[in-house]
Amino acid sequence: MNLNSQTRVVIGGLIWVGLISAIVFSVRHISTDSPESVAQLATYVSRQRRQIQLDLPMDLPLRVRDPIYLAGSTDASPIGMVSRIEDNREGRDKVWVSMFGSCPPIVAGDRLQFHSAPDSVDWMLRTMFHDKKQDELKRLIQTAVQDNQTELIAAFKPVVMSSLSVAGTLVKQDLQNAILARQSQLKELGNRYQNDVLQKKLMPVFESEVWPIVQAESEPLATKISREIWDEVSVFGFGWRYLYDRSPLPERNLTERKFKQFVDEKAKPIIASHLDEFVELQKKISAKVVANEKVKQAVSESIRSAADDPELQKLLAEVFQEVFIKNSRLHETIAKQWSSPDAQQAFATANSKLDPVIRQIGVSLFGTPDGGITPEFAKVLRRRILHKDSKWFTLHLQDDTTDADRDRSKPFPNVLPVSLSRIDTNAPIFLKGENVE
Repeated sequence: MNLNSQTRVVIGGLIWVGLISAIVFSVRHISTDSPESVAQLATYVSRQRRQIQLDLPMDLPLRVRDPIYLAGSTDASPIGMVSRIEDNREGRDKVWVSMFGSCPPIVAGDRLQFHSAPDSVDWMLRTMFHDKKQDELKRLIQTAVQDNQTELIAAFKPVVMSSLSVAGTLVKQDLQNAILARQSQLKELGNRYQNDVLQKKLMPVFESEVWPIVQAESEPLATKISREIWDEVSVFGFGWRYLYDRSPLPERNLTERKFKQFVDEKAKPIIASHLDEFVELQKKISAKVVANEKVKQAVSESIRSAADDPELQKLLAEVFQEVFIKNSRLHETIAKQWSSPDAQQAFATANSKLDPVIRQIGVSLFGTPDGGITPEFAKVLRRRILHKDSKWFTLHLQDDTTDADRDRSKPFPNVLPVSLSRIDTNAPIFLKGENVE
């Protein structure tokens, strides 16, 4: 070996030593900062992949690198992935999966299950605003409102009261106009309900059920009061005055004046002395009428017939649309109230008071530049933007106790059957910072 050859060998050896030293230094640095990264790197390097073809029940929307997870495991790391897809124009596509070294031994009887998660606005809302997140946001808002309640009420109360006052006046006017414009329809409906509801349903029940209750309960008190009044009546006094009124004497109407005096001085005080008994009587009558099954049935049927009347529903809907929904005058007036200087000042006050909690809500939903995005927002981005976590397989191992002769030390089978999952769920991945129970 000449000098040049020796020199090249030495230089080459130094380069390799430098590369190895750099790798060791990098690994040590990474292991200090992120031991999880080293573990993931070691797992990836040590994976021994096994290729297995899938027996698909139908063509599935698969892509290379779609993951496979172990069913029932709390470990969210994939144990395999789709490695190859051959487009077969004459039949079903041929799909192979690559199982990693972390995959348990597979034997005949094991199977894969295909899952697909929804990619909709409903899913996005459920992911971003799950129950715990809703509780968190509710607490933030309640705390902010409670802390600033006095200032917010003082700021918005004048605007709200002014808007209600103006809107109430307009609604009253327009409601009257809408009803006047439909007088003929209302009259027709009133006549029909007068005949169908009042005359045919309510009046018979009133005569057969309500009136006997009123009579039975009122008779003792009426008799008592009548007797007290009668005791004060002077039949002769009224009788001769009546004859005097019919005689050709100058003064007239003595009977009428005497009767009025009697009512004021005798009858009214007697009736007033029994007011408490009248109140109790009313309570008794009301209780018995309300408890009467025939009365309740008649009233219920009357209300139901009115509520279910298509013509009445249509009329009410037209009035509501005209007075509230399509009332441009009302909308313009309210908009004017809420763009007034007082309203602008109220919004400015609310903005200054609630700005901190709005920032907190944003952090809770989306995260921060320093702390990173939230797990919920990360899931939405992965699904809606990166199109990840929408399709995956789970490996279901058949229970060993059902077949004592099963030997999992044998080589993997060449083909795995696939079934379809009908459960609406998410891929079993856990992002950094996610609260997993």
